[in-house]
This record gives sequence, C-alpha cells and structure tokens, in this order.
Amino acid sequence: MNSKVGWILGLGLLLVLTALILTTKPGAYHLREFERIKTNVNNYRPSLSDRLKGIRDNKAKWDYHLRKLEELGVVQHQTFVFTNVPYTLESSRLIFGSASSNFPKAVMFSARYYDTNDLAYGVNPYVMEVWDFPSNMFRWSSFVQTMNHRP
Repeated sequence: MNSKVGWILGLGLLLVLTALILTTKPGAYHLREFERIKTNVNNYRPSLSDRLKGIRDNKAKWDYHLRKLEELGVVQHQTFVFTNVPYTLESSRLIFGSASSNFPKAVMFSARYYDTNDLAYGVNPYVMEVWDFPSNMFRWSSFVQTMNHRP
C-alpha cells in the first residue's frame, strides 16, 4: 500500500511540475536570471548548471540570458546611431540620462564610450545599443529622433 501511495504522490508532483512549466511564459526564466545578474553583478558565483552551459563568469551569464531572450522574441536588440550628435561627455550625459529617466524599466541599454584623447571623440556619432520589449521599440525610435540633434 505504501508503494502505491508513493507512486501516486510522485505522479501528482510530476503533473504539478509539468503544469507549471507549460503555463510559464516563454523567457520568464531568462528574464528573471538576467535581472538577477544585472542587480548582483559583483556577487555572482557560477552554479553547476551554469558551468555545464559554458558560463564561467558574469559577462558570460549576462550574454547567455540576453541572447536567449532575443532568440525567444521576448526582447529585441537595436543599434541606434545619433547621426547628428557626435560623442562627447556632454552628449553622453544628456542622452544616457534622458534614456534612463524615459525608460527606467528597459531591459538593457548601453552606449559606446570614447576617452577624451581618442581620435573618435567629438567626431564619431553617439551610438546606443538597446535591448527591450518589442512593444517599447517604437518609443525608443521616437526618443532617438527627438534627441538626434547637437546638444
């Protein structure tokens, strides 16, 4: 009788786990893991599962989950080039600060950096890489059009 009860409980647990997996939105795991590494970037320690996937450090885990989010269509990646705004510290502060306040819940965005003694400083256009939900990309395009002028 005990083995029958154990078998039924095991089957019940399997059904519950299957239901949880099937009802989870695609990419929820990767989004959760990406947010976790983003907020704890200095405290990350690779798990056994991470090591089996070839993840050895923060950057590899970051890239892995971001790539999976893109593959699943949860986020889109777009490179925005501000053709009328050369990269300077002033333009970077203005655009990056404005993006931070306009898109506080963006999945991820970054900008190329040039040191003041770099030949590209003040010459190359400001470039921003954006990873965000597809529903936000139109707002990002509008933002770039608005900010695409010399500060």
